[in-house]
Amino acid sequence: MRDSTTTRTDDERCSLSCLRGWTDHLGLGLGRSRAIVAGLALLAVISLAGCSDDDDDSAAAAGPEEASTTVVKATEGDGTIKLDRTSSSTGDVEFRIENAGKLTHEFVVLKTDIAEDQLPTNAAKTAVDESAPGIEVAGERNSIAAGTDASLSLDDLSAGKYVLICNVPTHYGLGMHATFTVN
Repeated sequence: MRDSTTTRTDDERCSLSCLRGWTDHLGLGLGRSRAIVAGLALLAVISLAGCSDDDDDSAAAAGPEEASTTVVKATEGDGTIKLDRTSSSTGDVEFRIENAGKLTHEFVVLKTDIAEDQLPTNAAKTAVDESAPGIEVAGERNSIAAGTDASLSLDDLSAGKYVLICNVPTHYGLGMHATFTVN
């Protein structure tokens, strides 16, 4: 606490003057100490008002919550696709793809109930027939060079079974496929 001989800064004088003026304006006629206490009490009430635990609809009136995005790390090697997770909830999914192999790869997301190693192939049997019945292409990322990273963001994935493949000729047959489920 300051004694009466302490010099106040301009900001302190202004704050005290404003606080006293505010209490005088309200007809409270409070002295300096009471004005400070009243001001602090007012600040406490204002800041606590935002922390109420009411179950009213004010949060809903503020707007919809932003949907979160599920991030899935996928590592493509020459002959494999490995995922850090094999499922997500419905909604937005971002695949962060690392090509750890020595070859260029693709990353294709197919919605299908067909087993990952039983997908129909083209006539030459070198790639999956992405237009075959029972297959829906949800998204794809082409030409991921060896040693590089890429991403594929898919909005609002619906519930179901998905197969993730590399559809560069012969790569699917080498084992570049994995299952992914959206619940």
